[in-house]
Amino acid sequence: MTKKQQKRQEKLEEEKKAAAMAKQMGSAGTKYVPGFNASAGGAAVNTIPGMGPAGKAGGAKQSQSVSAGFSGVAEQIKADKLALEKNAAAQQEGAEKSKVQLDVATVTVEEKKIGVIIGPKGQRINELKEKSGVTNIETNSCVFTITGPAEAVEKCRIAIEELNTLGYTSLLYEDFGKESITVNSTLLPEIIGKKGVAIIAIKEKCGVEIDIPKDTGKKKTVITIAGSKQNAQKARECIEDIKKYYHHEITHPGMVHEEMQIESYQYAWIIGKAGSEMRHIQKNFEVKVNIPRDGDENENVVIVGEPKNVARAKTYIEKTIWNAENNVKSGGRGGGDKADDYWGDEEEEEPWMKQYLYKRK
Repeated sequence: MTKKQQKRQEKLEEEKKAAAMAKQMGSAGTKYVPGFNASAGGAAVNTIPGMGPAGKAGGAKQSQSVSAGFSGVAEQIKADKLALEKNAAAQQEGAEKSKVQLDVATVTVEEKKIGVIIGPKGQRINELKEKSGVTNIETNSCVFTITGPAEAVEKCRIAIEELNTLGYTSLLYEDFGKESITVNSTLLPEIIGKKGVAIIAIKEKCGVEIDIPKDTGKKKTVITIAGSKQNAQKARECIEDIKKYYHHEITHPGMVHEEMQIESYQYAWIIGKAGSEMRHIQKNFEVKVNIPRDGDENENVVIVGEPKNVARAKTYIEKTIWNAENNVKSGGRGGGDKADDYWGDEEEEEPWMKQYLYKRK
């Protein structure tokens, strides 16, 4: 049989088989539909190519696989939606920020205050930027140009003006504190120190800013201390000690003091003619002898120096007063009287000495 005849034969057999199946289903009251199989009882069972018959283990597995597939797709859609929402929020935030307009302000300061505002190696100007939130601070001689959001610029402008006029600003301190102390103007050299050594020590070791007004010719001067509350209090205590005892461990490390109750008429004997005796005591024993003046808190004579030197100076002063009271002449001291004062140069006769000199002859 040729291939053509074979195919024809197969087709006839297929048609016969289909006719027989249709006849069988017709007798059962059902209609044969190609692609549907009859069950054992003759009822048609709907099957889909690629899927097993319902009720069999294979069909259950296939159904679970399809369900899992749909679940994964749903989760992915949910994740994509969340990502889109976050992206939209970020874009909105960026758009809001871009709407903030930068402001610019300039502040002109005194030339001598430029270093105060900039600070060592630019430290203070960097702190101003950080604390205020400005974008930038540019300097051109005495002019500071501030750029940033309007509120931050205003905050920084005020801080620079405070540094220019007061020497300090509260912006730089988390726990800002300010102390004021009134002192005799004659005491300022003790607080400032030679070439500013004392005031520099207080500022650096206490971490504060100290403002001393320029000489106004007044008897009293108000000193302002600014910094953290704790540091400002510490610096105030230091100045209080200088007011009363003319020294503090911060400004005169290792120094002590000794108080002597001396009658005012006896001051002339320890001052000497034109201050010669005072210079001798201070030079010879390397101490500072402080005789009280009008308005001083301490009414006693205070000797300041290293412990052994203070003790020796006190003994010498006591002997000098005893000799004067008992009309005992002391021996000459030679050229030592004219030596420079250990604590700094003094005039031949300071104005404050005049009230004590030559009262007794």
